[in-house]
Amino acid sequence: MDQSKKTMRHFYCRDVLWETFEQMANDFDCSIDYLINEAMRYYARSKNLRRTKMWTLVQEENYRRMGEHVALAQDLGFRHLVFSLNLHGWGDPALEARNRKVTVDARLDLASNTLTILNPRER
Repeated sequence: MDQSKKTMRHFYCRDVLWETFEQMANDFDCSIDYLINEAMRYYARSKNLRRTKMWTLVQEENYRRMGEHVALAQDLGFRHLVFSLNLHGWGDPALEARNRKVTVDARLDLASNTLTILNPRER
């Protein structure tokens, strides 16, 4: 899902509340849309409505970019990120052989990589 996609919404709001948001938008030099989005996000967080986990399958093509997945999980609002390091064949020997070719779990030193998979913004 595109986290930056916006859609026009329509709703009823008490005039006094809208005036409060107009004043806040003026005071903070931001849009009312921004304030409403932030208010809804904080409300959801206060009700413990959080995304659970982001699951990432790490394979040959993306294992060098694991740090970018940390940043993506943060941007998308996930509090937890799980890296899956291998796939099985679901009982199909051909699928298992194909998956084994792109599996990287044997390449990773999990003890040291746990500390070195950093959010690229924090490097």
